Formats: sequence, structure tokens, C-alpha cells
Amino acid sequence: MQNIAWLWLLLSGVAVVLSLAGLVLPFIPSALFLFLAACFYDAAFAFEVFGRFWLALLAILAALGSLADWWVSYMLARRGGASRLATLAGMVGSLVGLLVFSLPGFVLGAIVGIVLVEGLRQRHPKMALRAGFFWFVGWVAGLVVQVLTLGSMLVIYVWRVSMTW
Repeated sequence: MQNIAWLWLLLSGVAVVLSLAGLVLPFIPSALFLFLAACFYDAAFAFEVFGRFWLALLAILAALGSLADWWVSYMLARRGGASRLATLAGMVGSLVGLLVFSLPGFVLGAIVGIVLVEGLRQRHPKMALRAGFFWFVGWVAGLVVQVLTLGSMLVIYVWRVSMTW
């Protein structure tokens, strides 16, 4: 095997590790790193392991999984009555909460951001709590979609890689 192929394999391994780390660290895009791992692995074998079809399918799944996390929670928060400003505050709150309190802070920071802004904007606590609750339901739904797409991608990745052993 050529030296450059070993580099592609090393990059693929690093991308897989980062993808798995993204399961517990919400700021790491797991699906994107798993897609990159497939691309790097395929490059090591002259693009004969995955090919166009499987790489295209992995790219679609990666996009779906990555967008689901943010888009579904955003859309449901809006459906629950949150304004654009409140959803932006929720995004900022989630980042601040993540830095301060890790994963629970990510969720609580987003909810607090949305509820505070909506509470100040509407002056109606029940509607503000409703918007925060809808964001949470959207976040859980997005997380389910993300886990399912990442699981599908992982099955495809392991299946195609195992064909080279």
C-alpha cells in the first residue's frame, strides 16, 4: 500500500473517532465526520469501496441528520409560538449552557433563552413556556432522526469497509 493510502486510512480513523465523540458532544457534527470517514477510506482504495452511489447516499443521510437537529427544534419552537428572536436567543442560550453545564446546559440554556425572550415579548408566561416546551419536543424529535440516520450511515460504513478485509 502506498504511503498516501496510509494517510487516507489514518484520516478515516480520526473522522470515525470524531463521529463517535459527536454522540455525546452536541457541537461535533457526527454525520458529517462519518461521511468524511467514508470519503477518506474510499480515497485510500482508489474510490472502489464505496463508489458514487454509496457516497451520494451517505451525503444525503449526513445532510438529513445534521439539519434535523436544528431545523426540527426551530420549526416546532416557531409552531409553539416562539418568535425568530426567541429562537435566536435559544440558540445563544444553548451554546452558553453547553459551555457552562455541558449537555444539560445545552438543553436548559435553549429553553431558558426561548422562555425569557418570549416572556418579555408576550408578557404571558403560559405562552412562553409553551414555546420552550415545543422547542424541547422538536429537539428530541431531531435527536431521534439524527440517531437513526447516523445508525444507518454506520451500518453502511461498516458493511462497505468489511468488504475490503
